Amino acid sequence: MKFKLSITCALCAAALFFGGCNVTDGDGYQRLNDMLSAPYTSMTLTVTDSFGNDSLQCVYKVLYIGDVCRVQYSVERFNGIDAALQGAQAELKTTLSGEAIVMNGMVIPEEGDDVNLSADVVRPGLEFKEEYFANQKFGQNSFSADVTQAGSFFGADVQYRDMRVEANFEEEFSQIVITYTSEGGGSVQYKYVFDI
Repeated sequence: MKFKLSITCALCAAALFFGGCNVTDGDGYQRLNDMLSAPYTSMTLTVTDSFGNDSLQCVYKVLYIGDVCRVQYSVERFNGIDAALQGAQAELKTTLSGEAIVMNGMVIPEEGDDVNLSADVVRPGLEFKEEYFANQKFGQNSFSADVTQAGSFFGADVQYRDMRVEANFEEEFSQIVITYTSEGGGSVQYKYVFDI
């Protein structure tokens, strides 16, 4: 009896040590997709576009209230050529901010600056399928991979090089970070942070 218990404990320890409890590729992709539609209370999407010493950042905080989503946004944009002609006192960037409601696929501005907000910002348009990735790695509470089919995974055509995704989760996602190099050579990061 002691011998069987010792073997069972040793096997369990080995399984934990060598990753026997990790998510496997077969059911892992379905689990990742299921976690995308979990009942989150909020999600924050931060998009950072860097090139040289300059960067622009957009932050979208989405609060889920039943079938309605309240979006608080802050969007950086470079000022136009007119601002540059005004001389050294002109600011290089402008931050536009405000709030909107997204309901039934429609954006209803509430207050603040108009940034032509898309209703798509309230849900990540991501889809996890094995054929979209290379160098995949499932961990106990993580997934990482090189993205080989960005249009299918990302839900939009993107001109890119070296796209990578890293996701952390417990029962649901805590965050998903997607990075890539844009066609113009800048680096882009999409960071989704989820709250239950």
